[in-house]
Amino acid sequence: MKKVLVGLSGGVDSAVSAALLKEQGYEVVAVYLRAWDPLTADEALKSNCPWQDDVADASRVAAQLDIPFSVIDVREAYQAKVTKVLEREYAAGLTPNPDILCNREMKFGLMLDLAEELGFDAVATGHYARIKLLATKHQAMHNTELHRALDTKKDQTYFLWTLKADQLKRIFFPLGELTKSQVRNEALKRGLIVATKKDSQGICFLGPLKLRSYLASRLKTKPGIVVDIDGNHVGRHQGVNLYTLGQRDGLGIFGGQAKKFYVVDKSFKENILVVGEQPPESAGLTAGNLNLLEDLGVGDQLEARIRHGQEPQKCVIKELTRTGEIRVQFDTPQIAVAPGQSVVFSIGTKILGGGIISASN
Repeated sequence: MKKVLVGLSGGVDSAVSAALLKEQGYEVVAVYLRAWDPLTADEALKSNCPWQDDVADASRVAAQLDIPFSVIDVREAYQAKVTKVLEREYAAGLTPNPDILCNREMKFGLMLDLAEELGFDAVATGHYARIKLLATKHQAMHNTELHRALDTKKDQTYFLWTLKADQLKRIFFPLGELTKSQVRNEALKRGLIVATKKDSQGICFLGPLKLRSYLASRLKTKPGIVVDIDGNHVGRHQGVNLYTLGQRDGLGIFGGQAKKFYVVDKSFKENILVVGEQPPESAGLTAGNLNLLEDLGVGDQLEARIRHGQEPQKCVIKELTRTGEIRVQFDTPQIAVAPGQSVVFSIGTKILGGGIISASN
């Protein structure tokens, strides 16, 4: 019997994942990774973090399923590998994705290491994604493939591009072939206490925190002026680090403006946020820090996503540099290609890998 370490978050998705694995005959042990330390945030942020409720729900689910449960304190590692990196990148004017960092370092970094140390065969989570085993090894570089979930609206592969081939062999995604409504129904059928619990909408592990509020509490930000592309003073920002290209809401535009504005540029030297009536467009991008699950070559036709929830966009590889970067050109110009964000490559449902955007072209 295979032993599986399941990450219980206190939500319905991970609860159903644990239930399905147990019913399939696996020896299931559940853990909750306590990552957020409320003592390091402002009081206003502390009150919004529901980790105590999530731990209690995860514990009750484990009791319902009659599986062992424990809380693993990973606050120190989370601070070092996620929050500090997030703060450093934003301070440098980049726009990293906290959930991708969290998955790489915690849910599929630390947790896989823990599972191996404790003698587990695999880990499992409630992510919406699929891992397919190939019939024959010669069909690809590796004998596993990462695929988008059946429920394309809930698909989370954009956040999982950092997974490496050897990690995929030790991961289960039990919800990959289910829709969200089916998952809810499975939870209701089993009487799980989280069956009707709302999905979390905040930063990974942080609950319903607004990213800008979190960053403002951590970074040294300096308010400044907002100008349009003609140089007209149209508002005041709270710190250029807190905004991303293409952002439309919360720009500090003066009242009475009938126009809708988007962030089109940021000047750190002059502490100015530049906005325009049209979002910035790019014909292509350059990305580094690549994790590729297949061999790719110049001229290859593939698809890419530059944000979660985006439909895959057709593109072609124009260059693979000696320094480990990839340059692609899109069939259709893309809006708000932001350095620091991730690009994820695919063909059909199969994920080919991804990287960190370093420039728009």
